[in-house]
Amino acid sequence: MIRTIRSFHWLWCLLLIIVQGCAHGDDEQSGSEPLADPFQVGPFAIGQTTYEGDEEVRYLDPMTGTERGLRMVVWYPTDETRGGSPLFQREDVTLDVSVSQTLNTYPLIVFSHGASGFAEASYMLMERWASHGFIVAAPDHTGDTAANDGDPRPTEMYSWRPLDVSAVIDWFQASDASHRFKGRVDDRILVSGHSYGGYTTFLSAGASFSDAAFADCIEGANNAFCRTMTPEYEARMREGFGDSRVKAVVPIAAGNSYELGPEGVADISVPTMMITGALDRNCSEEAHGDPYWDALNGNDDIRVQLLTAGHHTFTLTCDVFSDLGQNDNGCTDANIEPELGQNITAAYVLAFAWKHLDGVVGYEPLLSGATSLDESVVVYTKSP
Repeated sequence: MIRTIRSFHWLWCLLLIIVQGCAHGDDEQSGSEPLADPFQVGPFAIGQTTYEGDEEVRYLDPMTGTERGLRMVVWYPTDETRGGSPLFQREDVTLDVSVSQTLNTYPLIVFSHGASGFAEASYMLMERWASHGFIVAAPDHTGDTAANDGDPRPTEMYSWRPLDVSAVIDWFQASDASHRFKGRVDDRILVSGHSYGGYTTFLSAGASFSDAAFADCIEGANNAFCRTMTPEYEARMREGFGDSRVKAVVPIAAGNSYELGPEGVADISVPTMMITGALDRNCSEEAHGDPYWDALNGNDDIRVQLLTAGHHTFTLTCDVFSDLGQNDNGCTDANIEPELGQNITAAYVLAFAWKHLDGVVGYEPLLSGATSLDESVVVYTKSP
């Protein structure tokens, strides 16, 4: 890690000089657009809309053979700034406006919330990504939202979550759709998620379940993974839930390493960026972050570790439910200031997405750890 100045504006200016200065005189690079600053709000105004009730995302659940419905919130670039505002917002966000006409299509990020969470739990990340030209969709994982806090988790939830992600992608790509996003999303798709949503992200990328976890079920283990397990469920789960349309993934503070081994993440073939917090008390580095990182094996895989981040650094918890983030878990003086941690997280995701969805090479100093957005950030790579 290189310890750098804490003024992000001057840091980015320095990075631009390094990258674009080295490209001077190169015919291929010299005519390229200037690099966008991922730490700042992007050039687009931000729209937000919610699909629920009769408009929710629906699909046939292969686990149970019944229809499953998902409330979904979408943030997106827009050209409009007049209208209502959402309950949760950090930037200026306008409800139910049209998609920006600046471009014909936009890349898609699907975000999976944590256990007993909800679509807007990391709304500040969604806003930042949308301001840079991404359509960002976050479903409520029905049966695992704040309304279900304390309910026993069924085995099906371990499959429903990645199935929900694929259903959201289907919804955006449906040729018979009548919503405002029809034809506005292209094949540049990234999946991200926090905590249990990080586990979901791994599965959407092609991770496999642990043989040992299935064996525990056969032996009568009394845990959530085994709670409603059947031979039919096991067979379907062993097939995996990887979605070939997903081009890159970013699990954030991912948990549930027991269910994935964590050696199951070694089956992932798309570029993966883990983001972890060294002070995470829910999904600790020792139990989850380090084993997951050790199991990943792709040359494009990287890990961004925030040394003073807790589990709730990456969500709205510190602003709305601060008691949940006490004990150094994201909302105390020992932790990075939440907004700073969230802006750093959003910036690394943007740089990673631009590299692997658009082929932009200019962010390599940031993604390789040659430079850093903050002295509390360490970047690890798998490249030789």
